[in-house]
Amino acid sequence: MKNRKYSIIIGILIIIAFPACDGFIDENNENFDWDPKLDVYVAGYVEEQDNYEGRATLWKNGIAQTISTEDSRAESVYVSGTDVYVAGEVRNRDGFMSTWRATLWNNGTVQRLSTQDSDARSVYVSGADVYVAGGVGSETDRKATFWKNGAEQILSTQWSDAFFVYISGADVYVAGYVYVEEEQDHYEKRATLWKNGIEQILSTQKSSARSVYVSGADVYVAGLVMAYDYRATLWKNGTEQTLYSEFSDAFSVYVSGTNVYVAGVREIGPSYRPYISAMSWKSGTAQPLSKQYSFAYSVYGSGADMYVAGFDRDSGTKIDLATLWKNGARKRLSKQNSSASSVFIVSK
Repeated sequence: MKNRKYSIIIGILIIIAFPACDGFIDENNENFDWDPKLDVYVAGYVEEQDNYEGRATLWKNGIAQTISTEDSRAESVYVSGTDVYVAGEVRNRDGFMSTWRATLWNNGTVQRLSTQDSDARSVYVSGADVYVAGGVGSETDRKATFWKNGAEQILSTQWSDAFFVYISGADVYVAGYVYVEEEQDHYEKRATLWKNGIEQILSTQKSSARSVYVSGADVYVAGLVMAYDYRATLWKNGTEQTLYSEFSDAFSVYVSGTNVYVAGVREIGPSYRPYISAMSWKSGTAQPLSKQYSFAYSVYGSGADMYVAGFDRDSGTKIDLATLWKNGARKRLSKQNSSASSVFIVSK
């Protein structure tokens, strides 16, 4: 089972080479203490060993709960009071054909959001309203979509997709991309931010927006720009900042006070055999998280602590393991092939 979050960049790893970087943590650093004042929720999936199907999984303070017995994956978690919401997908099989169905779990209760091929990648709760962002339609005819309390709203009539939803007051922000026509019959992807359904293209280059966070009057968007290479990028109020000038990507942004945290990846290793490794940025300063092939998909701050969720490849078994990093220290969440897509923290 492959997580489509990173399928966009895997295909070119063997043809791009950059120098190694320094400053890694000790890869044997497996220990950090759970804060007794916090509940840390992580959403992802764990693969079944007998059939290689994924099972949508929620970890609370490291304790795993399988939330679906079908082939599924959990993409996002949000906690509001006593309610735990998880957005993701469940595989729908029809004979030899199979597609995915956008799904929302509320304390384990299942709600199908679409009868079409679809993804649910982000969930956000504001008061009594539950928002989910994703895409509906086939891979070549997808439409960026968000659901409010289960009611579907298509954000663009063009080929597009949505990855993240954020609510600030009465405003609904959604990050994703739209394919625009550069010249006749030639379309390219453009990083896009929707505010209350109004589309804003963030870049004139091939690009995608993965995450959005609003702090006061400032709107932060994380993603990538694909020019001569892939570059992890942060937009603040529409102004573009390259986080890393070589092959990299940014999947998540979180703001705490004056600090801006971003989670993503960059290519490392010797030029003859480069590979992708999990990264985090704190106010533009890079911190490698692993020596292994790995991805960092989600970041969440709590006080002075920064939590990052993703996966880290075990150096011995070569299995990808759902992983949570706290200030760079690593904790594996599963011993089976797995991945973590989202982290959310609440005070007890």
